[in-house]
Amino acid sequence: MHANVLRALIGIEGPFASVYLDNRHDTEDAGKQFELTWRAIRHDLATRGANDDLFKTLDDAVTAESPPARKGGRALIATSDRVLVDQELVESPAEQAGRISAAPYLVPLVRHGDVGRSYVVAVVDQVGVTVTVVDGMGRTSDKETTEGRHHAVHKVRSGGPGHRDMQAHTEEVVRQNLQQAADEIVSVTQRNAAGLVILAGEVQSRSALLDLLPEHTRELTHPVTAGSRGTPGELDTAVNEVISGQRLARLDELAERFRSAGGHGLAVHGLGPVMAALREANVETLLIGTPVDQSVAVGDDPAQVGNAQELNALGVADPRELRADEAVPFAAVAVGADLVAVNEHLELEDGFGAVLRHG
Repeated sequence: MHANVLRALIGIEGPFASVYLDNRHDTEDAGKQFELTWRAIRHDLATRGANDDLFKTLDDAVTAESPPARKGGRALIATSDRVLVDQELVESPAEQAGRISAAPYLVPLVRHGDVGRSYVVAVVDQVGVTVTVVDGMGRTSDKETTEGRHHAVHKVRSGGPGHRDMQAHTEEVVRQNLQQAADEIVSVTQRNAAGLVILAGEVQSRSALLDLLPEHTRELTHPVTAGSRGTPGELDTAVNEVISGQRLARLDELAERFRSAGGHGLAVHGLGPVMAALREANVETLLIGTPVDQSVAVGDDPAQVGNAQELNALGVADPRELRADEAVPFAAVAVGADLVAVNEHLELEDGFGAVLRHG
């Protein structure tokens, strides 16, 4: 997950509430189960010091819209006066929970909601295209439909010269419609700095449009066989599979890079070395495995993480104690590092590793 997605959290005064929910609504009793879960999380937050203003902010967010009828989750990070993060998760969190802390709890967000860059979903047919932009927080930020000429888009049976003329006209109308759709995809992709285009829709239209895209956009495009402009719900599974597949490919590449960088002094793991690199703002990518259950010292600057003696040496007279799984990822955000959950791809001492900016 790119740090600039979370940079808006820096400088905001806590405490923060961090809530992770199973947001499915695909069973008959899902609504009741969600109500019971939310009640349990509210009770847990109350025991941790949540006040009425914070509960109102969270309640308003939770009840604002119906959960989607698919597998997935939701992350909410809020202060007493506003919701700072409201993101759909690619998969349901392993544990539905809420925390109150001086730093936001980001590990489940990184693990289950690693969208990172914006992406585009384009659903095409012979008439036009519907283009949806999903931003780096997993939210639909834009949706546009572009349609060309509606008439004469079906080929006629072969016959005399008149029929051939009509068929040629039909093919030209379709070509113009597809070119207009391709131009729209290119424009939206560039305007949103999207890193991926998922192309769905009619088979022939999808294939023809792919050939019309310029190389720089075609390289970002991943065709899928699901979906049409009339049935957008069919796309959910296909889109999630593409996103998950790209995540796994990036993890494999990052794991190999980490191993290679370690041999050149450009990667470290273990809580102590990682925090030392964070204090020096020398972390390019923070790798998160299974974080150790341990507290660390933190200064007023989120990047000031370590033990009390190390922070005293930096002039921090009275450091706070925070959980490592809250303080270390937030420090990485503060220094502009990317955050990646590596799961089983790497074994990291204390559950943390880092690719460094310099040796």
